[in-house]
Amino acid sequence: MRENTRGKYTTIVIPTLLRESIFKTMSYIRQYTEAEVIPYYDPTVNEYVVRNLVAEGVTTPYISFIDDDAYPSTNWYQNLLRNIRKGCDIITGYVYSNGRFFGQAYHAVGTNLTVKTEVFRRLGGFEEDWGNPKFGNAGYGWRSDTDLLWRYLESGGDNYCHDDGLLVYHPKPFSSEFILPIEIEFIKRHKPYVVKYFYDIDPRVVIVNDVFIDGKVSDKLLEWYKNAKELTLQMWGSVMLSAKKHGVKINVKVDEFLRELHNLSSNPTITDTTKNANQMR
Repeated sequence: MRENTRGKYTTIVIPTLLRESIFKTMSYIRQYTEAEVIPYYDPTVNEYVVRNLVAEGVTTPYISFIDDDAYPSTNWYQNLLRNIRKGCDIITGYVYSNGRFFGQAYHAVGTNLTVKTEVFRRLGGFEEDWGNPKFGNAGYGWRSDTDLLWRYLESGGDNYCHDDGLLVYHPKPFSSEFILPIEIEFIKRHKPYVVKYFYDIDPRVVIVNDVFIDGKVSDKLLEWYKNAKELTLQMWGSVMLSAKKHGVKINVKVDEFLRELHNLSSNPTITDTTKNANQMR
């Protein structure tokens, strides 16, 4: 992989709300990397629109995305270069936020995501609507990052790299929200990947699939209910609140659905693979 004429491998794009935290973000990038960096402010659009807009003018072989309330670890750039020199098309790592790690392999978090520029453009960039609070005054969804990675894989991409040593710190809790209409679209678009990579991590996606897409109790929801009943019911409540907030029609009779879930959960053959719920936002 060659550098561009200015000697840079990647351009770090930072959608910013001009928060005070960007000073630390910029300080760490300038002190611990040799990357181009472009902070961009436009309060009229969401972060995915900004990322796509800035990416149009990038001249480096890669584009990296970090938020203005996060900052890279001191060895982030060295670990990134190792993957760039391997020629990886998409590179992901972990994000440490609010006492937890997010972003295991095949889960892209947009504040620690690097994409080969030509690949990013071929994929058409991020899904902008999923970052837009068009579903009421709701805040922002977060599925566009993983959607980009999975669209790459579904298109036949086979040069994805995840590096556990590629770490970004995000001191405050994420501000993005669980927005039910986005979740339904996301699951319908990527059902096999959702089942493979999210079903053991987040009972919400199982609930959304069973209630709003398939209309029946699945074995995975039974497993969640039996082995993590309190969490499952808590997530059930959050999904139903999102349905009410965004006017999403519930296509099952809730009381009957829950009664069936409770009755079927007494089956002693249900196994427990739901061990990674701490990855859920």
